[in-house]
Amino acid sequence: MTIKHVVKSRPLNSAYLDDNYPRTFTPFYLYGNTQEKNIDHMLLRAPNSQFSAEDVKLELDHPLSDEQLAAGPLLCIQTFHEEPSQPYPSNSDLKASSSFWFKPGERLAVKIYLDTHAPTAQGPGLASGCEKPENLLATGHVTLGTEVYVDSETMNLDPFKKPETAAKWREEFDKIGKSIRSVTHRAHHAHHAHHVKG
Repeated sequence: MTIKHVVKSRPLNSAYLDDNYPRTFTPFYLYGNTQEKNIDHMLLRAPNSQFSAEDVKLELDHPLSDEQLAAGPLLCIQTFHEEPSQPYPSNSDLKASSSFWFKPGERLAVKIYLDTHAPTAQGPGLASGCEKPENLLATGHVTLGTEVYVDSETMNLDPFKKPETAAKWREEFDKIGKSIRSVTHRAHHAHHAHHVKG
């Protein structure tokens, strides 16, 4: 595999995250070319969820060029606002929900903006260009393709947190250990008392 150029490479360290989720839109990175276009959810604050869709279809008042798409503009979904939706529920709940909007074939109102930040820029404020009229490239709709990826759990896992089941097992082992030590202690005292009497 050869990497021809970096579209976006932006760190998710806590120091670079926003203080708030976007209130009036849900932002995505848009990338690809005029033949195939893909979107990835912008992760601006924690906790968060990964939403990706391949080969989306755009209906825009001003079609985007290969050059504009290669630069990775920002696609801001207008139909659903991120702040009231966060944090998203578990993967199984999202899959079972009839009202969840990020699913194959869904048609959503969008505005597409020029990303004024460098591809390797650090946050916060990476979506600040959205809703600025001078950055607006096009308005219209996006239709999600058949390849849609949703994950609201993996990126929110704490790698240093011990699994709850393991903690419960440790508690049980501790109880067993204390019980054994208690029995041994009583047996030792009984044996010692017996020798003192003798």
